[in-house]
Amino acid sequence: MRKTELGPLPSDLQLDVLLALVAGPLGSSALLQTVEDLRDRDVPLATFYRQLQRTADLGWIVADVADPAARPGRPERSYRLSTSGTRVLRSGIEAQRRRVAHAEAAGLSVERLLTEPRS
Repeated sequence: MRKTELGPLPSDLQLDVLLALVAGPLGSSALLQTVEDLRDRDVPLATFYRQLQRTADLGWIVADVADPAARPGRPERSYRLSTSGTRVLRSGIEAQRRRVAHAEAAGLSVERLLTEPRS
C-alpha cells in the first residue's frame, strides 16, 4: 500500500466510502447503496465490507453500534467520518484536482473526454 504524509493512500473505494459519509452517518446498507450510486455500478459485498473494515481500522471512519436491546440479533452499525478521514478525503480530492491540472497542462483535454459520448 502506498503512503502519503497522512499515512496509507486510500483506494478509490475507500475514497467513495469517505465521500458518501460527508453528509452524515449511514448504516451499512445505506452506505453501500450510496457508494454504488457514486460509482454508478454494483460493488461486491465482500469487497465492500473488507474495505469498510480496513477504512475503520485506519481510523478514517468510526463504527457506532446501536443499542443491542433495541433490536434482537446482530446490532446495527452506523458509520461516520472521523477527523482523520476528513483530512484523507480532502487530500484525495486535492490529489485528483492536481492530476487533472497536470493532464490539462500536458495538453490532454479532460473536458473533451468528459463531454464526448462513451463508445
